[in-house]
Order: sequence, then C-alpha cells, then structure tokens
Amino acid sequence: MQIKESNLTEGKISNVLFKFALPFILMNILHVSYGLTDLFVIGQFTKDSSGVVGVTVGSAIIILFMFFVFGFTAGLTVLVGRAYGAKNYREMDRIVYTAMTLFLLVGIGITLILLLFSPILVSWMYTPPDAVDETIKYIRINALGILFVMGFNCIGGVLRGMGNSITPLLYIAISSLCNILLDVLFVCYFDMNVVGVAAATVISQFVAYIIAIYLLRKHNFRYKFYLKDYRFFFKTAKAIWNISIPISLQNILVSVSFLILFAIANNMGLIESAAFGINNRLYSLTLLPAYSFAAALTAVVAQTMGAGMPERAKKALWLSSFYAFIPSFFFFVLELFAPHLVMSIFTSDPKIIEVGSLLLLGACWEIFFIPLLFSLNDFFNGCGHTKFTLIVNVATAFLIRLVLAYIFAFKMNWGIFSLGLAASLTSVVAVAIYLFYLHTNRWKKFTLPDNTA
Repeated sequence: MQIKESNLTEGKISNVLFKFALPFILMNILHVSYGLTDLFVIGQFTKDSSGVVGVTVGSAIIILFMFFVFGFTAGLTVLVGRAYGAKNYREMDRIVYTAMTLFLLVGIGITLILLLFSPILVSWMYTPPDAVDETIKYIRINALGILFVMGFNCIGGVLRGMGNSITPLLYIAISSLCNILLDVLFVCYFDMNVVGVAAATVISQFVAYIIAIYLLRKHNFRYKFYLKDYRFFFKTAKAIWNISIPISLQNILVSVSFLILFAIANNMGLIESAAFGINNRLYSLTLLPAYSFAAALTAVVAQTMGAGMPERAKKALWLSSFYAFIPSFFFFVLELFAPHLVMSIFTSDPKIIEVGSLLLLGACWEIFFIPLLFSLNDFFNGCGHTKFTLIVNVATAFLIRLVLAYIFAFKMNWGIFSLGLAASLTSVVAVAIYLFYLHTNRWKKFTLPDNTA
C-alpha cells in the first residue's frame, strides 16, 4: 500500500471532503470499538456490574487524558496542513520533527500520572466501592500503552495534514481486529476479566504503532520517525503549543464537565453509574459521523485557508454539517423511540436498561444539533481561532451544562434524565454562539503564526 499525499485545495469540494472524511468515519468506528468491545465482553460474558463500572469509569478517566493528546494531534494537523497548503516544506519539516519530541514528552508525563495517581483519580469520580479495585487495574494497565498511542497519533496527525486519511485507517483496522480477538481470548477462555480487556487494548496499540512505523519506512515516506529525527525548534514548538493547547484544554475541560456528570451519576448508585457509563460509550458511537466529518474538515480548512481560499473553506463547512446530519438523524430517532432496545445491546441487566433508557430520552436531542456544532467548532479550529472555541466550549460546559444538570437533578428531582437533557440544551446554545461568530466574518483572519526561520 503506497503512502500518498493529497492537495485538498483542488477538485470539487464535495468530493474532496467526502473522500477524505470516509476513512475518518471508518477509522473512528474502529477506534471506538476498542472501548465498546471491552464493555460488551465484560457486560455480556461476566455478568459483573463492578467490572462494567471498572471499564466505564476507567475509560472515562483515560479519555480525559486522551482528549489532551487529541488536541495536540488536531493542532499538528492544522499546522502541517497550513504549511502543506502554502507549499512551505521547510516549515513543515520543523513542525513534524518538533512535534515528535513534544508527543514523546507528553506521553511520558501522562503514563506517570496514570500509574502513580490512579487511586486519587478514581476517588474523585465517587466510584462505587465495589468497583474501585477493578477501575484502578484497568487504568494502570492501559497506562502502559500510552507511548504507543502518542506515537500513532503523531503519525496520524502528520498524514492527515498532508491529505492522507486512508493510511491511518489501515493501522487502526489491524489493531482493532487484534483487540477483539484478544478480548475474547483473555476474558472468555482465560477468565481474566478487567485485566484481560485492558491487556488486550495495550497489545493492540503496540501492534498499530509497530505496523505504522514499518510501513512508513518500507514505502520511503517523507517522515520515517527515526530516533535521529527527534529534534526541537523553539519557535516551532511555541507555534504548536499556541494552536494545540486551546484545543487540548477545551477537550479536557469539556471532558471534566462530563466527568462531573459521571460523578453525579455515580453518587446516585451502582445502577445509575453503569447506565451513565454505557451511555458515554454509546455517545462516542452515535457521534462518530459528526466527529469524523468535523475532524476531516479541520484538515481541509487548514489547507484551503493556507492557500488563501476562505470561501472554499466555508463551503466545506456546510457540506460537512449536511453529510454528518444524515446518519446522526438515524441515531436520534433510534434513541428517541427505542431506548430500551439500544441499552439492551450493551447489558442484559433490566435495571440498567430501564435507568439508561431514561437517560437516552434526555440526551438524544443533543445528537440532532451535534453535526452542525462539531463542524462549526472544527471549522474555527482549522482557521486557527482555537482560543475562541476554547472560550465557547468551557463557558457552555460549566456555566450551562453543569448548572442545568444541578437544577434539574437536585432542585427539580428529575433524576438521571436531567443529565441528558442538560447536555442537549447546552448544544443548542453553543450552536447559536458559533453561528453568530460565523456571521461576523472574523474567522477569515487566518491566525496561525508564520515561524519560518
């Protein structure tokens, strides 16, 4: 398989966006399958509520740190895309080499935090006592694979910035298949439970990284990720930091707001905790189309704005929203009219199904607005306005989502339904803010710094 580059500023924009986004969708489906497979195997083959909570709470904590990584990856894609669109290959080299070093350092830091402070993190989540040990095991074992995740994300960010979304799909497809097979082997045959699904994830991440490095070198790609390529250019590092940190912070802080909601659910009881955890995994699956098109949009916008084509970027925004809305509407209808059926896919416990169905009825409305919200958010990120999206995400998450959740849950006594409804109303407000900003045309000022030396 040849590793190709692609100029996203040429050709019919609808074709460019769809072809670039399709591998994103498939790759993210496979990526989410990591967590869903863990949850499915634990929920269906062990009948252990503490194991389900261990996987869901542990995953929520790990995802908090992964959102920081994803922010760096998105920032790397934007900077590489800008340089590639402007045909400034010298700057692109500096960006890639510096990013390799930053990703390594960040990966070491996250690994140490998860290994050393997992008991504290678990306690902050008000994890039910019966599930504490399982949750800590899950987190610490997954921490051993963080460096592989960092390496893979760095490679993926570079490839997508250069217009290649197909090659990362191959890596994750092999890794996901490995994870599924090992989950079944470790849990169903060796009875390893939470330890088994965590170990399967780490081994699969290692496989993805090794295959990625092998193919880059075999096909003589521009960047081969040798040890000698790990370099540090201060100005370039500052540029990566400035564009990536706001994205990472918005990912983390929004995730923290959801963790607070998770803690509220945990405080309600073991059943509510399991139901909310399943909803979080389901949330990741149902939002895949919107997330994938928005992520693809970031690279398209970065290249087109780098090439000085703002109207092409805006057209890509509307197409991204439209394409994402079609599958999202299907999930919206399914969760609205058949929530019990949806919950029964992930658990056979009738109590969890009943409570989870109430949560879905409140949360499903968010899916209706998410396609436009995600596309607008990543459109502005692709334009370099990451500080603006940070402000909007943090303000709506903490001043609207959490406040509404508190009022609905504790003042109006609507129970777990209130957590889903609060999230849905928050999306409506965020969309309104973004549309107003789009109307001002301030986004046309491409804010990414030029660090060419």
